[in-house]
Parts: sequence; C-alpha cells; structure tokens
Amino acid sequence: ECEGLAILSPSEPNPEEEPDGQAAKGRSKRKRAFEDASGRLVVVGGKGLARAWRFEAKDHKRIAELSRSGKGGDDLLRCTLEATEPSSRGEPKAYMALARPLDSSQLLVAATADHNLVFLEPGTLRPVRHLVGYNDEITSVVHMGDTGRLAVGTNSPSLKLMRLQDLSCQVLDGHSGAILGVDSCPAGEWVVTASKDRTARLWHVPGGASEANEDGGSCVMVCVGHTQGVTAAAFSKRPSAYASGDAFFFTASGDRTLKKWKVDSRELVGIEAPLKPTAQMNVRAHEKDINHLAVSPNDSLVATCSQDKTVKLWATSDLSLSGTLRGHKRGVLGLAFSPVNKSCATCSGDRTLKVWSLTDLTCLKTLQGHSGSVLALSFLTSGSQLISTGADGLVKVWTLKSNECEVTLDRHSDKVWALSVRGQQMITGGADSLINVWKDVTQAQAEASLVAAEAKVLKEQDLLMSVHRKDFTQAIELAFELGHSYRLWAVLSQVMDDSTSSNSAFDGLVDSWEDARLLQCLDLIKEWNTNATKAHVAQALLSSILRRVPLDRFQKLGPQVASLVAALIPYTERHLARLDRLAQASFVIDYTCAQMSAIGHHDPLPEEHASQIGTAVASENSSETSSSESSNSESEGE
Repeated sequence: ECEGLAILSPSEPNPEEEPDGQAAKGRSKRKRAFEDASGRLVVVGGKGLARAWRFEAKDHKRIAELSRSGKGGDDLLRCTLEATEPSSRGEPKAYMALARPLDSSQLLVAATADHNLVFLEPGTLRPVRHLVGYNDEITSVVHMGDTGRLAVGTNSPSLKLMRLQDLSCQVLDGHSGAILGVDSCPAGEWVVTASKDRTARLWHVPGGASEANEDGGSCVMVCVGHTQGVTAAAFSKRPSAYASGDAFFFTASGDRTLKKWKVDSRELVGIEAPLKPTAQMNVRAHEKDINHLAVSPNDSLVATCSQDKTVKLWATSDLSLSGTLRGHKRGVLGLAFSPVNKSCATCSGDRTLKVWSLTDLTCLKTLQGHSGSVLALSFLTSGSQLISTGADGLVKVWTLKSNECEVTLDRHSDKVWALSVRGQQMITGGADSLINVWKDVTQAQAEASLVAAEAKVLKEQDLLMSVHRKDFTQAIELAFELGHSYRLWAVLSQVMDDSTSSNSAFDGLVDSWEDARLLQCLDLIKEWNTNATKAHVAQALLSSILRRVPLDRFQKLGPQVASLVAALIPYTERHLARLDRLAQASFVIDYTCAQMSAIGHHDPLPEEHASQIGTAVASENSSETSSSESSNSESEGE
C-alpha cells in the first residue's frame, strides 16, 4: 500500500545556490515542468520500501486539452522505475508518510510506524539520517569511546547509535528479540549486543560511524550457542589487544552459562556476510540466571553476578573460578571493577551497594539509601566515588571515604536500567523512555566558589576603605552587594550622626535606589526594627522611604510590601510607647532638679512643664497608694 508520495521536477535548482532574483525563475521552471507532465514521483509504502519513478507525458496535446477543459483521462503518462531504497538488514520498518522539509536541505522526510523520521536522498533514496521519536524502554546504554556517540539498547530488536551533538540516530537491524545488553570496545569501533533471541551480535562501526553515512555500521558476527536469552555482554578493556588480534568479549545468559568469543579485526573487516563462530570456551557459572558481567581493567578477570545472590570471579585465560563473593540478601543486579585498586562494587535487589576487596574477598563497605532495588552502578572520579541507579527512579552519587550520599538526582519517573560513565559525562536511561545526559560539575563549582570568595574579599576591603574615606554612598552599595546587615547598619548610623538633620539624612539615598534595592532595604528595616538598639536607624530610614517614594511606586513593588508593612506595625507601636514613657520620665527629673536646694538658683519651670510633672507625680502616688492598700488587704485576710 502507498502511504505517502512527493512529486519532484526533473531538475530542481538548489535554493541555497540561487540568488533572490532567480528564485521566482526557479518556481516558474517547476511550474512549466508539471504543466509538461514530466518529473519524478517518490512513493513510500507500508512494507518499508521507498521508490522513485520518472514520469513523462505520452501525448502533450491531449493533456493540454484535458487541462483546459478540466477533465481527466487514463493512460496519459509513461512511468519508469528510477531508484529503490537500498535494502537494510533485518525487518523493514513500515512507512506511514512522506514529506519535503521547509528548509533547503533537498532531503525527503519519511515517517515510520515505529515513530522515527528517516531523511532520504532524493536521487538514490539512501537514508542519511534518523531522528528517533520514541525510544521505548531503555535497557542499556554505553559510550562508544570518544566518538561522541552512544550505543543504545531498547525494548526492541533495533540497535540505535545516537549522536549526542544533535541527537541524530543510526538504526541497525538484525536481532529478532529485544536487546538486553550493549557494550563497546575502548575505541568505539566495535559494539556487541545481547538479545532475547538467544544470540549476541558483533557490529563494526568504522570511525564511530559518520552522521552522513547510515550504512557505516554492519553486523559482522552472530554468536549462537546460548539456549536462553543473552542477558549481558562485555568487551576486553586493553586497547592494544584489538590491534594484535587478541581481543575478546564475554556473553552471559539465562541458561546460567558464561561464554568467551574471539575478536580479530583483521578477519572481520570487509566481510560480506556475518560469521557464525563457535565460542572459544564456556562454563556453567551460576545456579540461577546471570544478570550482569564485567571485565577487569587489565583483562585478567571477568566477574558475573546472578539471581543466586553471589558474585563469581573467573580467570579470563581459562575460565577457572578465582573466588566467590557472598553477602547480598537478594539477587545481584550489577557490578563494576574499580579503575585504581583491587576492588569491585556490586548492587542488589536488597537495596544496598557493597564494595569488595579482590585480595581477600571480604566486604569493605555497605551503602544504603535507595528505596528500591539498585539496578546499575559505576565508579567515578578515579574510583573515589560511586554512582548508582535504582528502581525508585533516583540516581545517587556516593563518596566511599565517608560512606555518604553526596547528591541525589531525580530526573526519571520510572526505573533507571541503564548507566554509562565516560570522563565527566554520565548517561542514564530508564523505563520512562528518557535518556539523560549528566555532567560532573564538582570541579567547576569549586573553581567558581574560589573566584567568588576572592571577589568577596576584594569587596570587603573596598568597603573598609570607603568607610575610612567617608564615602558612604559607595560603602552602602558594597554592603548591600555583600549582604552584610550589621556593617550596613553601622554605615547608616554613621550617616545619621554626621548629618545635620536625622529626618532627611537618607533622602538622597532613597531617591537613587531602584525597586529591587528598595525591597531589600525594607526587608532589612523589618529585621532591624525588632531590636531596640537598631530601631532608631530603621525608623529614620523608613521615614525617608515613606516621604520620598510615591504611592504608585509602592503598588508596583508587588504584594510582598503589604507583608513587610504588617510586620513593621507591631514593633513600631512598641517603640512609640517606649518613647512616650521615656518622655514622661524625663519630666520627673526636671521636677527633682527644681526641688533640690543644693543645685542653686534655677529659673521657674514653665507652667505646661509643671502641670505635666504634677500629673506624672500624681500618677506615681496613686499607683503607690493602690499597691499599699492591696498589701494591707492581703495582710488583714491572713
């Protein structure tokens, strides 16, 4: 069935090469080409094929007559098959639509039934780029060396090679079951996949596969021999082994066996059909399904972990058992070798991570923190830290020296199955179909903190020098920037002392402040107003703000102004009552001085002062009388 089509003129000009004045001419040429009933027709179908046909008119006069009359006819065009999309290995993906992009790339865009976009060359119909629209459940992911690409296994038979720079993707077909495990050689040229179809496949990706070459990856080896689904695969780690032909990889399966396969690049490059070799050696490794395996950095050991709660170490030379690690209470789901010392780390369904010594096979540390099964882990920062992913959707970073979880990353909404670490970059993928790229910014943050600390020291020195020079405007700005509340209060207090009028000491400052600075100042006034020692500066500054800032500007500051004012009112009323009591008490002093004969001659008090003093004394006498009467009544009651 035809699902989409696009009509092209016989020789369409490239818009990038056309001047603006010639664009209209190009469009007129295409119009004349279609009126002449000649051109190219590209169709895509539900069977996953794309074809290009060249068509031309059999009788131009008849077509012109039918066009003028608005009628149609049969047997008007002669069509010739010009190109067919090159067949890809594996099951073809059904096309659902075909379109031409709006840019000047001259590529055709076809949409597939599995939610991908395929960019096709108009001439050869060769796929040159993929964009993956739906990743399905991410089961495994690994960096392909330093090529800037990822090998991604999903809950589908297709292997996806994804470029991190622009998220373009190359899709390699070959498996008939979901891919459960993926690994790459150190250079990224070889990729091995483990699948539910009971096979493992070795893929050759020259140079990491160029973005413009969709045929750059090919299957060169099909490993058959496991009787159940292959759950994991791992390459040897020494780069020199690939040049000498001594490289290998291991596969593990639900049939509880471990197999070793040879990788000789001299025999595999350039072959036309995939080889089907036999395993070099194999061993029955566990009593239950094998979940994961890893090869040591020096290629001397391979470790397997299983649902039987154990981790076993095997010599890579002859697959002899070197040791068994026991301690987990549930199946062991992941493991990793330390890059710097003789130790390894494991994670389990019992929600713990354990660090083991490979010398005496003892458990060195146990880390707890995940609320679900720990699914994958890897070493960070030269073996001093661990990163783990769990069924709780969390990614945690642990410091081995302190046994503490340094950070918890929550960007997944489902189980995080896949984890890959390369330098300072970390990749996680999960059942939520997301692939998250993380970067270790610890060193960058430390450097930024050091720069910020140095800048703060310089600003503090400038603040002290500004106060010494009595450049109060600059000192106040620096105190605001540094967030030094006490120093700012001290500078403002000194401004009040040096000013002739304390009521207008801050008017010039308030006029120069922007809205953000004004809100910051109101927040500090709220803090200072709660302290009787600092309240006089706060009240003077508040007085200047209320006098100099218009009401409409207050309204623009937002609703936080109302909460600030509500917090200022109770303490302001307390300060006012305290000042009233202090003023009344001062009149008692004047009265006392006037009555003391030893002080000498004094001018008579004004009548208003005398009346206020008399009122204060009378109130004190009445309070003393009432207190004495209450004490007498209490004694009589006794």
